[in-house]
Amino acid sequence: MTTSISPNLVKGKAITRGKVPKIAQQLSLNLNFAADTIFTCNIPTLEGIKNTAGIDGIQSVYIDNSLNSTVVDIVFDFGQNVVCPPYAQAIFPIFWPGQQLNFTATSAGGVSVPVIFTNTREVANVWSAKTPLAGTVNVSGSDLFTQPYTGAFTDSSATLVTGGTSQLLLAASGTRQILGIKNPATSQGIAAPEPAFINFGAAATVGGSSWELLPGEQLPQFLMTTTQAIYWNAATTGHQIIAKYM
Repeated sequence: MTTSISPNLVKGKAITRGKVPKIAQQLSLNLNFAADTIFTCNIPTLEGIKNTAGIDGIQSVYIDNSLNSTVVDIVFDFGQNVVCPPYAQAIFPIFWPGQQLNFTATSAGGVSVPVIFTNTREVANVWSAKTPLAGTVNVSGSDLFTQPYTGAFTDSSATLVTGGTSQLLLAASGTRQILGIKNPATSQGIAAPEPAFINFGAAATVGGSSWELLPGEQLPQFLMTTTQAIYWNAATTGHQIIAKYM
């Protein structure tokens, strides 16, 4: 079935034809697709007719389809067709010929869709109002957010037994949450500060692809939670490095 809607019109200033409106005006309609799936609307533009919202001419339409799971399709009698996607809002320019504004609106969404006609030219735009979730989300426990990890640090600082030879600093661990490794700036236990080299899951080399820590530098934080075994190296026997984890 098709339902016809007609805005409340009263006598007043004539709707302009092709003239620039002096003030911005709008006409609001509510398309209740819960009552029907097709609506027709006929707005006369005869001299001396004006709607109560005070609109002179039609140049754009805003469609609020944010609660609707299906498209809203509006076909104007002068041939233009605009389609608003599901769960979206949109603005469309209307190329109104200045005669009667007649249109048919179709949707199967079963909800009310506000439509606003304006007498100002707006830029076409479509934006998403929400993204419906597919499937089921299961939540267990009393909190949706995980509390920050807390605990006591374990000190795994070490002294290099043989300069230039890779040495295990931390064994592989699937439970390690936080990691901090620093090459001291001065207190390295050797005559002159030097770089230290860190590698993950394989022996560390002085240079090469190992991670170089200059005196005073520490491991970047994006490597805080690696579960791999960590090796280190430096040029001089007796070089000391700081390592703590929890």
